[in-house]
Amino acid sequence: MTTSMPLPHPTFCPTLDLVEAGAILGMSRATTFTSSREGKFPVEILRFSRFPKVRTADLWEFLGIPLDVPMTPRRTAVRSVDVDVDVA
Repeated sequence: MTTSMPLPHPTFCPTLDLVEAGAILGMSRATTFTSSREGKFPVEILRFSRFPKVRTADLWEFLGIPLDVPMTPRRTAVRSVDVDVDVA
């Protein structure tokens, strides 16, 4: 099953939780946590609270999306990213 997940602009959403970032990258929850634990997650993980976060700007850079895309407060996501979701 494929679903579209909006990728928020770093100006309006500076961080995402680890599971959201993994989903945007097409990773399952288990794969996200495993790669995080093994230090293999593709962007830096911020661990300053109980819930790990990822900088949205780092995710944009990893995906090759330019950060100079003009945004307005009403439009907080520039694109949708196709994500494969495993439904068991």
